[in-house]
Amino acid sequence: MCGYLGVFDIEGNIMDFKSSIIEAGQLLYHRGPDDQGSYFDKHVGFYFRRLSIIDLSGKGHQPFVSEDNNLVLVFNGEIYNYKELRHMFKRKGYKFVSTSDTEVIMKAYIEFGENCVSYLRGMFSFAIWNKTTHELFLARDRFGIKPLYIFQRKGQYVVASEIKSILHFVPESKELDERSAFKYLARGFLDDTKDTFFKGIKSIEPATTVKITRHNYSEHKYWSLKYDESESFDIERFREVFEETISLHIRADVPVAATLSGGVDSTSIVGTVAKCGSLNIRLKTYSVFPPDTYDERFWIDSTVEYTKVDHGYVDLDLKEIAQTIDEIVLKHDEPFQFSSCIFQYLLRENVAGEDIKVLLVGEGADEVLAGYRRMIFPYLLALYRQGSLNEFLSVLKNSSSLLNNKPVDKIIDDLLNYERVSNNNESGQENTSFYALLNTQMIRKYNEVVNEPLYVSSKDNPEEGFLKLLLKHIFVRNLPFVLKMEDHNSMANGIEARVPFLDHVFVEMVFSHHFSEFMKGGTNKRMLRRAMKGYVPDEVLQRRSKVNRPGDHANLIYKHIGNDVMDCLRSPVSGDHFFESDLSKKFEEDFARYNTANADCWFRIYVFERWRQLLGI
Repeated sequence: MCGYLGVFDIEGNIMDFKSSIIEAGQLLYHRGPDDQGSYFDKHVGFYFRRLSIIDLSGKGHQPFVSEDNNLVLVFNGEIYNYKELRHMFKRKGYKFVSTSDTEVIMKAYIEFGENCVSYLRGMFSFAIWNKTTHELFLARDRFGIKPLYIFQRKGQYVVASEIKSILHFVPESKELDERSAFKYLARGFLDDTKDTFFKGIKSIEPATTVKITRHNYSEHKYWSLKYDESESFDIERFREVFEETISLHIRADVPVAATLSGGVDSTSIVGTVAKCGSLNIRLKTYSVFPPDTYDERFWIDSTVEYTKVDHGYVDLDLKEIAQTIDEIVLKHDEPFQFSSCIFQYLLRENVAGEDIKVLLVGEGADEVLAGYRRMIFPYLLALYRQGSLNEFLSVLKNSSSLLNNKPVDKIIDDLLNYERVSNNNESGQENTSFYALLNTQMIRKYNEVVNEPLYVSSKDNPEEGFLKLLLKHIFVRNLPFVLKMEDHNSMANGIEARVPFLDHVFVEMVFSHHFSEFMKGGTNKRMLRRAMKGYVPDEVLQRRSKVNRPGDHANLIYKHIGNDVMDCLRSPVSGDHFFESDLSKKFEEDFARYNTANADCWFRIYVFERWRQLLGI
């Protein structure tokens, strides 16, 4: 796990920029405090920071140069099947100088060319420079777990693991992308396209390779997640694939730890490691509970007792919370969406203090396995329209506990509302209070954002509508910003976060099942719950309540940082063309009334304004 900055100068004047590349690359120190390296020729300059996880020796140093000195590689991520690939290449006659997964990528590129990505099982963004053909090859993993940004200016392409290096190297790139800002403020949308908050800086899309020459730029989508619904559920097959996934994800030459909440996601990871003695590892696990949030200690303590892991609760001090928000904004380079991001950051800061470098996390399970409460409505609609009335009535009855004990008649009302919204391609936005704060001209200007459908139309095929909505959660609406949040929070503290639920072999297996397997009986993550019987405590598997990520915007805004918000809103930046009128006066009114409905709005406004003030935008 690392970070890098690369510059391709078409005219061959890279040496004129050598010191600037090194200076901008050093801003990524937090991503790789263990080692640094650089490479320069006429056309390309790389600066690299290394977090040593596999092959801790100097033989894993990057930039990594091929045996014939023709190829130069910088790589951020982990290739979990590197041992298997290494064995295959050795049989083909390849010689290795290290035991690193970095060298495996190099051999894969030499053997398979641009198709090398199809053989890699892991999370990655990498760049390979071919000195002979003058081609720069870029690749990003299938789900976009590892970030990769690009900026083009006359005569140069600039790529980096984080935006801050691009901003430093190309100061003129610090130009606000107004549409991205409006999306965030009005609807909380983040990272759902290749656009960033900076007009010229783009994100290379997941499952994409890029080839850049002195005369051409081309992109290729090398993978997509498909569903065929051909498989009936087989507990043993599910367990086999999941156990293999976990076994690959604990490969490291440093200690591995895990986060642990009271939900089935992280518990399944911890339980699988504990159950499979062949993995030969005793995890250290960590949990955090921000003040005034849902207490999950009953389920966590049950898991700790059941699995015998070495567990620790992390206490949080919120006295400097405003300062922490500023730190996160600077680490992320862009605004973030939820207060849970703050507590995730603080947990990783504490974990890093115990010299932990690798952390297993449960991100992706909600999206891949249908964990979100709202997925019950497309599921119910699909059952009804296909005529599965007995199953429909059973799910309708059982879904009450999933929806926080909502009465059945209210669930039916919500179902009818979902059907109308999805069929008519309506926005589906529940909280529209932000529009009272936004400038009406801006609202008209970005009307397509205001009206963008949240759901997927299921008029023609409701079964397909259910699966398409899952895919939208994975690739557009939820997972992209979750993955960026995880990556930047972890790497800010020199920690590699691994996400087993996003192993593409595991995900492809999940999506080979009929849609009904995802929520049969009204149980979210049904396949995982069935497969984890005996791996985790029954009380966790039988838990029906679904809680949000830790954090409460109203509590944070009104109880902890109200004065900071007020000072921010009184600054010269606030109240500009994005907003209708004086924000500080409106905030005073909401603060006095403890207006929970507007708390989300004030959180986003505060983070957005602090971002602009800190970065000078």
